[in-house]
Amino acid sequence: MGTGGHPVVLLNSVYNRTWYRVSSAIADAAVLALAWNLTLGLRLLLNPFLDRAFNPTNLGNHAIPLNHIIAVWAVTAVLLGLYRNQPAHSIGEGLIRVINGVVVFCSVIVLYAFFWRESGADLSRSFILLFALVSFCCLVASHYLLLILITLSGETLVR
Repeated sequence: MGTGGHPVVLLNSVYNRTWYRVSSAIADAAVLALAWNLTLGLRLLLNPFLDRAFNPTNLGNHAIPLNHIIAVWAVTAVLLGLYRNQPAHSIGEGLIRVINGVVVFCSVIVLYAFFWRESGADLSRSFILLFALVSFCCLVASHYLLLILITLSGETLVR
């Protein structure tokens, strides 16, 4: 028990397991694909409110390709060491690391899109900004969900 009778949440045994780090990386790639598709749908729903309207057949041509997004995430995750053995003494501390990674990723994706647009690609700025928001929400939610699934599978997070 921690101070004041509250349990101390220890996650090092979970975060430092290879299967957790591999599962997390695979889940992140899947969640980014989901976020990309959700953003396409959301952008189509916003057509009546924005100056430039897209249709389902051409919006994908004005979005950053999904394989580029996953490549940028992979580079960001490796550079920030998101899947390394690192001590985390609370759920919040582990989540802060994920949030920092997602913020850096979203910033890099916006910059990437800006420079890609400057090279002549016709990208939807609204898609890029929506994707940053949707991917942030989806990645953070997926990490919480992964911790919940680990807990439900019988892993002990509280000692």
